[in-house]
Amino acid sequence: FRELIRISGIGPKVALAILSSMETPQLLQVIQNEDITALTRVPGIGKKTAERLLLDLRDRLKGWQPQQVARLGEQTPLIATPSVDPIAEAEAGLITLGYKPVDASKAVKSVMQEGMSTSELIMAALKGLGR
Repeated sequence: FRELIRISGIGPKVALAILSSMETPQLLQVIQNEDITALTRVPGIGKKTAERLLLDLRDRLKGWQPQQVARLGEQTPLIATPSVDPIAEAEAGLITLGYKPVDASKAVKSVMQEGMSTSELIMAALKGLGR
């Protein structure tokens, strides 16, 4: 999420749309293959924005190498990312969207469940804040 919103022209809404449209390993594959078509399928992303995403993320995500992990007998590519606390990252995302830190923290903690990703926490917290 943070890498996406650092790109010029990509705000929190578009970053969430990207993360909601594809899983992180799939996004890495799209970037490595320079698949503009896959990015333009995401709502809010046109051809120029997709090209900018590919250009910027290709350089930023060079250190993120896919690893092969056996799962039920098949190979599934995963991304080795730095250890990040999804709760803290979700709170930071909500603060970036304009929510007060106290409200962001309460919203995330109220929807938090074991194993939730950052994007899942943000989406659930936004639903809770919208009530």
